[in-house]
Amino acid sequence: MTRPGIGTRPIRLLALLLALTTSACAGGTGTGSSGLIGTEGALVARVVESGECEEFGGVDYCPADAPEALPSGKYISTPFDEQTSIGCFRSESGSALCVFVFSFEPQGFAANEEFVVALRDSDSEEPWDLFSLREPLTEEEEEADLIVTSIVIDLADEAGEQIQLGILAFPEPVDDLPLTTASLAELGAEAVFLAPPLDAIPELTDEDGAIAEARASQSCVTAGVVAFCPVDVTFEAGKLEPALGPPPFPATTRLELGVTSPVLCTLEVGGSRCTAEIEFTVLGEIGIYYRMATRVGNSDWRLGEEVEEPLEIDIEVPRPFTATATVELIGVDTSAPVEIDLAILVDPLDPIDLPSSLPTLNEAVPVYTFLPGPLLLDVVP
Repeated sequence: MTRPGIGTRPIRLLALLLALTTSACAGGTGTGSSGLIGTEGALVARVVESGECEEFGGVDYCPADAPEALPSGKYISTPFDEQTSIGCFRSESGSALCVFVFSFEPQGFAANEEFVVALRDSDSEEPWDLFSLREPLTEEEEEADLIVTSIVIDLADEAGEQIQLGILAFPEPVDDLPLTTASLAELGAEAVFLAPPLDAIPELTDEDGAIAEARASQSCVTAGVVAFCPVDVTFEAGKLEPALGPPPFPATTRLELGVTSPVLCTLEVGGSRCTAEIEFTVLGEIGIYYRMATRVGNSDWRLGEEVEEPLEIDIEVPRPFTATATVELIGVDTSAPVEIDLAILVDPLDPIDLPSSLPTLNEAVPVYTFLPGPLLLDVVP
């Protein structure tokens, strides 16, 4: 299993989403063996099997879902004490890229502590792939919240692979996190919390089918880890359900498109793409960051820059936005209006950097994707 260039798309959810919790938890004690005796792989296997912490390279390695492990009382709660496999979503058969989602809840940690997810094949001495969970929560929060993490991995075996997950806790923000490490002890974490080995099982997801169904039914349809929802539809309080697992937002919600076909799209220098200004209005509480995605025919989705909503808002008042959509035009006849698919991606917190284009929206892992009908563009110099 190799790490793709896309990386991770984690979401650290606000207190609003804390209703989704998982069961018992993991801690790290400092008891057990110490130093660098034996290999890290052998120690990981012992910790998971025994349910007790051991020290390796000065760092406590502890099992997930073991709240008595650390004297400090800190531990990580996950759903993995009753789970042996995890679904990994693919857009097409034969594709190596796969998206999986899991949640964990830090217990007893300060809000400014930071967490990193480590991943490698189970029973392996290969380097760990590392996935940063961005900045820690602010000092204004009393303690760390539930975290729902989405990771894009390269799963070479179509039948699936067994993976080992570790959650590293750091007392302060981590600078210059490497993409991989030979040993988790090298990173200076306060503790490492280990899930049991999990079978990552590929599952096909039909994004295009979900998009068509959402538009036809005028309701949200889940494909993979994304909820695809129609625009210009009012969702009553508690009815707009995301795909990632948190409870529905409690406010009446609506995303309304403010443009009609045809939309002017201005050619960039070189003529390979054009940009269009897309106006839309949001009522209720969906997210904070919005990003346009476009495609022509069966091409990849082209991503625009995200726009940010102020934190201090009245969710009962409609808020207008204007965002730039970028459209790839290579091989497209622009002498007549060009039909495009438009999607509006919604995130509750700042998304990580993404490439300019992706074959599927699942690889961007938004909480919601809102779908206007196909739009026509008038491409102008």
